[in-house]
Parts: sequence; C-alpha cells; structure tokens
Amino acid sequence: MSICFTAKARNLLLMACLSFFAVCKPSFAAAQPAVDEANPLMDVMWDYMREQFIRDEPWQYSARVQIILPEFAEDSTQVPVMVRHQIADARRLILFADLNPIQHIATYEVDAGSLPDIGLQFRVQQATPVHALVQDASGLWHVGRNYVDASGGGCTAPKKEAASDDWASNLGQIEGRLFTRNSHRLKVQVSHPMDTGLVEGVPAFWLNEITLTDQSATALGRLNLSAPVSANPRLTFSFAKESAPESLEGYQLHLRDNDGNDFTSPVYQLNGKEVM
Repeated sequence: MSICFTAKARNLLLMACLSFFAVCKPSFAAAQPAVDEANPLMDVMWDYMREQFIRDEPWQYSARVQIILPEFAEDSTQVPVMVRHQIADARRLILFADLNPIQHIATYEVDAGSLPDIGLQFRVQQATPVHALVQDASGLWHVGRNYVDASGGGCTAPKKEAASDDWASNLGQIEGRLFTRNSHRLKVQVSHPMDTGLVEGVPAFWLNEITLTDQSATALGRLNLSAPVSANPRLTFSFAKESAPESLEGYQLHLRDNDGNDFTSPVYQLNGKEVM
C-alpha cells in the first residue's frame, strides 16, 4: 500500500520535522559550546588544539578572558597581542595561534602571587584564530578567542637582524621600565633573534624561559615562549594593584634561551626609572 501526500501536506510535515529538531537542538548542543557563527574559521582547529594543550580537562568559553589583536596584521612578523583576564584565582595561561606552523606562542605558570595580564608580539604565517586559555584553581579552563587577518609569511620570512654583524654582541641585552600608577606594569625588551627554524639555513634559536623572582629568590611565575614570538621580544607583565607587592625592589628577571644562554637583570636596574 502506498501513501500519497498533497503538496500542502508535505509542507506541513516538513515544518513539523523542523520544529521538532529546533526544540530538541539544545539537548544535543549542551555538551559542547556552539561554533562562532560570525566566523566559521574560529573553531576549525579547536578540537585538535584542545587535545594538544589541555586534553580532556574541563573548559568553557568565557568573556572574562580577552585577547586584544589588530583586525589586520600590517606586519606579519610583528603582531601585537594583549591577553587580559578577570579570573581571580588564575594559575596558568596558554596562548596559541591555531593556523601557525608552530602554534604555541606562550605559557605563563604562577608559582606564587597572581597571574598578570600578558602582552607581546608574535609572527603569523597566515590569517588565524588566536586562543588564550586561563586555568583557575579548580582546574577549569576559561577560553577566550579572537581572529587576526594577515597577508602572511611572518614565520618563514628572513629577518633584517640576520644581516647585522653586531647581533651577537647585543644578545640578551635587557631594557625596560616599571610603571606603578594604576597597576604594576613591567615592560621589557630583550635583544634576541628568536629564529623559528623555518628559514632555510637558519637553525631554531629562541628565548624560551623567563622567570620573575622576588627579593628572597622565590619564583613568582614562569613565562615559557616559543619560536613564533617576534625578534627582540617586547613583553608586558601587568599585575593588578591589589595583588601586587608594594615594591619590586630586589626582584629579578632570569632569562634562558634554547641554546643554554642565561641572562639576568634586577627589575630596578632596568633602563628608565619607576613612574609614581
């Protein structure tokens, strides 16, 4: 026996089916946050990147983690990024660019004290989503995301520093300034080529660890960098006023690169003086 439907009956049946799935959709989607509808590329690599960095640990998208980026990278070798967060008990931060050949940019781990806002410049090989993951004391990851458009090539472009004859004599030179008006904001620039290893004939050579210690030599936090960070990295550490010490006198910056070179600078001997 066959059943025939008029055109009107078929349309009513189709509308009923669509209504059913619209009502049921939240129960299917509840297990995973929705993809950003405004930019389908935002989450194209998310499952893979999540597996690489946090595996099966709990996470959620959060407006309390913000990534400040230019809409378009005018210079693909120097893309400024600032990660700000409002997670009171934050213990760790991971920053990565999904579509870069080397995705990881930086990780900051709190040893004592609080997690600062972090600013730096990095290279992009093409337009890419950028994710920042902040973990709180309970182990939950709060995920922020943004997108930067770019003409690309930043990770494989030869650097003008490579043609300089005096880069080795300036290696590890540290300059910076401490601001304390509204927060403890430490801005540092380190002379280092930060070679990605993706340029033919140039081995990977980058600054990979920065540790801030207090006057008793206790490590407050460690910033681990990867090769996509721009040459002569400019770094910003911004600690909230209420969670920062009254003075940074006696504090030290300890830096190390992947070739075993160590550099150290007292915070108060950095170029420039404290601004009250």
